[in-house]
Amino acid sequence: MDRDFKGVWIPRQIWLSKDLTLQEKVFFVEINSLNNEQGCYANNSYFAEFFNLSKTRVSLVIKSLIDKGYISSEIVYKQGTKQIEKRVLRVIDPYLTKVKDPYLSNVKYPIYEKLKDNNTVNNTIINNKKTSKKGERFEQFWNTYGKKVDKKKAREQWIKLSEDDIRQLFYKLEGWLKSHPELKYRPHPMRWLRDRRWEDEIEQSKTSNSIKYL
Repeated sequence: MDRDFKGVWIPRQIWLSKDLTLQEKVFFVEINSLNNEQGCYANNSYFAEFFNLSKTRVSLVIKSLIDKGYISSEIVYKQGTKQIEKRVLRVIDPYLTKVKDPYLSNVKYPIYEKLKDNNTVNNTIINNKKTSKKGERFEQFWNTYGKKVDKKKAREQWIKLSEDDIRQLFYKLEGWLKSHPELKYRPHPMRWLRDRRWEDEIEQSKTSNSIKYL
């Protein structure tokens, strides 16, 4: 694994946090050292060998770091398939993370204070871009699905979907529509999304997909 490695350094917020176990702290440091502009591509096998732990234990530690908001995880699939190509871990900069630990709640961090406002602006821009992209994908779904009933409720249901849900939805959508060609028998789009109907079993011959994922 390529890394910018000059020794072990643990950010003060991480080292003093009572929210993290010692094992989670060293995991954070290792992920951080592998975290470049594209993220950290190390898999569980790498961490298991590096820390001499079982893959199950590695999975639990990484999940805990994600749940506690210290890192994020994204699954990248091979285009047009459900086969996983890689997992990307990204460190959430501890200087820009809200300090939840009471022990640290009154500590002032100059770097955090300096960047807090800029980070709010940047997060707003990023979130707006994500919201815009998700909105474009909803319009694509709405026009493709065909049964245009109660768009507002359908959009509300769409917002609840994860990026992975949407990716899988588009992969299966054409096959599902071919299996349900009569518009009058298709459920309202809100119910279709709520009930995750794209996960229905359909004939393999009808699963070819030409709908592009935006």
